Amino acid sequence: MQLVQIAGCLGADAKKRTTKLGTCVVNLKVAVHIFKKPKLNKYKKVTIWWEVSVWSDRWGDRFDKMMDYLKKGSLIIAIGDMREPETYKPKHGGVDIFLSLAANELRVSPSKAMQAEGVKDEYIDFSSTLNPPFKKIERKLTLAGATSA
Repeated sequence: MQLVQIAGCLGADAKKRTTKLGTCVVNLKVAVHIFKKPKLNKYKKVTIWWEVSVWSDRWGDRFDKMMDYLKKGSLIIAIGDMREPETYKPKHGGVDIFLSLAANELRVSPSKAMQAEGVKDEYIDFSSTLNPPFKKIERKLTLAGATSA
């Protein structure tokens, strides 16, 4: 398992579908922007697209509650299990990479349209039933008579 955290903008509204076995899944297209500095001292913005999947059987009652917040333009932070990258040939030629993860935790900032409607939360936290929100874990180690926390 590779736990990954990404931060980016939704490129489209969330799409909800049901599998043949009756499990609901929401797919999110997330644009993560990075800036590269080529040889000419000018920064170039590069967009890396991720597909984030949110499975209803992992999220319980939180699943339907988050749909209203997953709109195009919303800023999100997704933490989850990264899937194996795949390559594909796009229409414009060359080779691109497909990156995806199954979300265990989401933080969503309402889109500008939602903020205009009065949603004032800075971030809304959602986490799956399998992974409750992260908490600080303290443990004591004893080495040669010394204790640390």
